[in-house]
Amino acid sequence: MSVSVVVLTNNSAAHLRAALESVRWADEIIAIDGGSSDATLAILAEHAAVIHQQPRDLIDQHMGNFDVARNVGFAAARNRWILVLDSDEVVGPALRDEMFAAVTAARDVAYLIPRTNLFWGRPARLLGRDFQLRLFPKGQARYEGRYLDARPTVSCPVECLTQPLLHYQADSLAQLFSKLHRRTSQRARVLYADPAAPRESPVPLFYYMFRYYYRHQQASEDGLLGLLLSVVYALYPSLAQIKLRWLHLRHGRPAVSARLP
Repeated sequence: MSVSVVVLTNNSAAHLRAALESVRWADEIIAIDGGSSDATLAILAEHAAVIHQQPRDLIDQHMGNFDVARNVGFAAARNRWILVLDSDEVVGPALRDEMFAAVTAARDVAYLIPRTNLFWGRPARLLGRDFQLRLFPKGQARYEGRYLDARPTVSCPVECLTQPLLHYQADSLAQLFSKLHRRTSQRARVLYADPAAPRESPVPLFYYMFRYYYRHQQASEDGLLGLLLSVVYALYPSLAQIKLRWLHLRHGRPAVSARLP
């Protein structure tokens, strides 16, 4: 299939081999690596991936939003179609066939792909209908802004595929809390750079988000796993607010001139 797969890597060996095996049909694999010291680079070499280094200056300009590093892969891709794949995602045969039909239709359309999120190898209801914009013609999408996990900006119509990506979100509590710490710290830094950053009270914010995940997203149907995940994900916005307050106490409030473009 004439598709360039763009994948971000940084010590991503845990699921990387399965991810790359699931896209062996792709014409090109481009990896944007953040300085891996585990088996990541060897696995990429096994699959003939073209490796670029993550541009630290660009990521720093976006307050640690490493999603923008994917733009390097988009520019380097030699095919008309680009598939964005995380190093912990797997493309199943049904999704592969649906994407083949989409790219051979020769339409300038970007596609949202649903994800089945797996925690400890089990699918969870926590994130509901988790659609990710991942397949698009070259030049029609790019990542911008300062927030991680934001949908890329697109310049063409958007449609939805039906078959899901399998996303291995976390295999351990350590991995889950590491992601929590890393992402809330990045969000706090972004909020701190904006003098108009919100300062919600963490306690009611946690309560509201817990109800959202546990009740609205039906995580309660997943028993103890759903309860644990609801607590952790409810901590994301409230912990970011706590870290924001800590930055204000340590450094004071930034001047208006500190606002980022």
